Amino acid sequence: MNVLLLYVDGSVYQAEVDLTRRDVLREILAGATIETIEIPDLGISMLVDGTALVEGLGLNPWATALLYGAGRRPAHPVAGDAILTGLTVDGEPTDAPDDLVGLF
Repeated sequence: MNVLLLYVDGSVYQAEVDLTRRDVLREILAGATIETIEIPDLGISMLVDGTALVEGLGLNPWATALLYGAGRRPAHPVAGDAILTGLTVDGEPTDAPDDLVGLF
């Protein structure tokens, strides 16, 4: 699947990632606890390390900005790297939206 990798240092890369491979996801996110943040208003979802904040990993500026940009007020910012995908109306992950890919 065509995704955007949003890194803590602010860099963003487009990549092909097999989302069915948990080992690949853990390698990218550097964590064992993978959580999904869905933002249906933007047609996206983000996979993140659910323990990144308590482990003291850096805050993710792009992932946090996307949450706030969608009108969300999360209890805490997103920490650690994130994998951004598109989101179908049925809630299934799909390729990252072209308009977001174009922004980066």
